Amino acid sequence: MAFGGPMPDLRRGKSRAETAAETRKKLIDVGLEVIAERSASSPMDTVRVSEVAQRAGLTTGAVYGHWDSQGEYRAELLDRLLSSEVLSSIDELTAMSQVIETRRFSLRELLRVGAHLSLALNLANQVFRIHTGLWAKNDPELNDRIGGLYAEIRRRMTEVYRLILDSYDLEARPPFTVEMFATFGTAMVDGLTMQQQARADLVPLDVKGPNGEDWDVFGLTMLTVVATWARPRGSSDVADLWDVTRWLDELGGQST
Repeated sequence: MAFGGPMPDLRRGKSRAETAAETRKKLIDVGLEVIAERSASSPMDTVRVSEVAQRAGLTTGAVYGHWDSQGEYRAELLDRLLSSEVLSSIDELTAMSQVIETRRFSLRELLRVGAHLSLALNLANQVFRIHTGLWAKNDPELNDRIGGLYAEIRRRMTEVYRLILDSYDLEARPPFTVEMFATFGTAMVDGLTMQQQARADLVPLDVKGPNGEDWDVFGLTMLTVVATWARPRGSSDVADLWDVTRWLDELGGQST
């Protein structure tokens, strides 16, 4: 329907606020790139506003148009490093929920693929190395913030493990809980990441399965964990951990 006259041009350029927000984000992203390239022991100390501006193709004045000082800029970088925004690798794992719920894979294959993805994402994530460096500073406030971030990681991974157990009709074998699965899995992949980043040959990544499939050491460990820590829901298998490991009492020493 026409009301006379030319149609208005609804296209418009970006507003000043939108442009400013994009510039601010770009400067933060460049700062994170600088941190990722430098020593993890003092990551904030390596960031200079002048270098960030040069890399971003902007003037130093453009940076100070968003932050009053280099200290304020570094503080926002730290906030970003310790925020849930850095948990993109965890988000990719939780995005597997549809695959888990439909049981497209056998549980063994799911553990193999999921563990491989988890370790690969962690190895590619430079933020983990930076968090380790920040933790090594032994600053109570920093450690509290890092602890809060890891609590969020554990919460999200607990949801993943709970979904796996529910989808495959399993339950945690006492005294284990789903939260223990998440705690152990997170600690295991972080420890392997640290070793692999220090020296790649310390972490086996190419173990062959019975059908020639590729396993890494994290996948093999989680396969063992699930086989031991879980049991079919509602089955006659009511043994707890102490029952299934009682045979270890017979290997020397005095049984209790």
